[in-house]
Amino acid sequence: ITIDAKVPGGVYGSLMDSGKLTEGDFYYRFNDINYRNYSYRNWTYFTSFEVPSNIWSESRIILEFLGLDTVSDVILNGRLVGKSVNMFARYIWDVTSYLKKENEQTLEIEFQSPVEWSRKAYEKQAQDYEVPPKCIFPSFKGECHANHIRKMQSSFAWDWGPAFPNMGIWKPWNLIGFSSLRIKDILIFTKPTSPIGGGGKSRFDSVGWIVKLKVVFDAAVINKKISGKIRVDISGNTHLVKKINVTPKRYKIFIEEKFKVSKGILKTWWPNGYGNQPLYDLTVTWSADKTHEENHKTIIVGFRTVELDQSYVKPKRRVLGSNWVPSHVLPERMNQDYMNRLLIDAADTHQNCIRVWGGGIYESDEFYKTANELGILIWQDFMFACSMYPTNAKFLNSVAHEVETQVHRLQHHPSILVWGGNNENEQSLRENRYATAGNFRRYKEDYIKLYVDVIKNLVEAADDSRPFVVSSPSNGILTEEEDYVAENPEDNLYEHIFKIIILEKITLSYGKILILGEYFKV
Repeated sequence: ITIDAKVPGGVYGSLMDSGKLTEGDFYYRFNDINYRNYSYRNWTYFTSFEVPSNIWSESRIILEFLGLDTVSDVILNGRLVGKSVNMFARYIWDVTSYLKKENEQTLEIEFQSPVEWSRKAYEKQAQDYEVPPKCIFPSFKGECHANHIRKMQSSFAWDWGPAFPNMGIWKPWNLIGFSSLRIKDILIFTKPTSPIGGGGKSRFDSVGWIVKLKVVFDAAVINKKISGKIRVDISGNTHLVKKINVTPKRYKIFIEEKFKVSKGILKTWWPNGYGNQPLYDLTVTWSADKTHEENHKTIIVGFRTVELDQSYVKPKRRVLGSNWVPSHVLPERMNQDYMNRLLIDAADTHQNCIRVWGGGIYESDEFYKTANELGILIWQDFMFACSMYPTNAKFLNSVAHEVETQVHRLQHHPSILVWGGNNENEQSLRENRYATAGNFRRYKEDYIKLYVDVIKNLVEAADDSRPFVVSSPSNGILTEEEDYVAENPEDNLYEHIFKIIILEKITLSYGKILILGEYFKV
């Protein structure tokens, strides 16, 4: 089968658009079964393109994919550039020597069936020891071993949705040339210049702010001096101009800068129901001395702080909200207008917190932008749910890549309230949901290695501006004191994020808020 493909997009969406799927909508009757055979095949995307003339003179040319779903070989002009193994990771490859001058370039992405690939990964792992579950419940009518591949876990089926194990270039790709530094990501950390609390809203808007930025750059060259300057503007006002001299040892470097913003200039961002949501465009511009090249990146920021206090309090204010699952089983069918409507409906019904559930995807940039504007706080899970997971070196390296991609992408949003390590995996291990009791020590060691030694440590090293909790349900700090797997992760004093959480209060820059909310699936 050869069909036209929309990029960004996926195989299933392209099959439907081309008229190859003739039995109706994806959700109609048993079409998850009727269309399943397409997920058992390998698929190749191919195209040709010309390199813009202005890129040829640059020292380094990179090929950037913001999302490949999932396992693929990327081939440029007949040569293997790189491999992808993680739907949630951004991939960047140096293709300077792969391009053909004055010729049309050919690009192929060869995707492997996620069903077949994950089955082989499970079987290889099982030669050492099994990482369960062996398969999901038969009533789901889905596919097995989603926990062995880093893609949307619910695409293999869940209790609320069908199986459509997709493949494709699900996010944009770019060819970029540069000769000094290129701004890749911006992380922001804010701290009020004076204590906050009491005195009403005006008190919160009268403080100044200390702003620390961590700017992540791609470097065009290593072991050579690069000179230039960076400028930081917040909504058109310049707050920092700094001369920079660096000699990169790697092709990725970090530059940290700090500055103060005087009182009365920036207003505090509030959750829905407690005030307004003032947002600001923060732009970092890099200007190189020698090459005179310039590039910039703009992020949306809001000014507030978050602190997790797990001592007992009586509820005064409430965080109320929902549990968010993907708005469509196929990422290419996730309609932005529909997603915005759901978020607006949540705000209109007095919700101010949504948990992005760990069996779906890290949502689109537009999702978090809308949450910022509506004052909806986001409990952001990492994408691990209802399974044990491998901890071999390749898997952990892929997870580390994923964590860096997503924390760097999402950290600047004021709506992000807390990072969550997984959905129900502490509970699953303790309650022997997947017959782990016979080798409990092994699976507990794996659990701690993945969620604590890797994910927790990486998140907290990158972002100390908000809390990280290892699992939900969980008992918070008491779970940590029980070596991260509590005797009763569903203790009624703590409960599931789907139900009620008490004894954990969030202290933000505008006061103490108790999480005491009912969470239902959207």
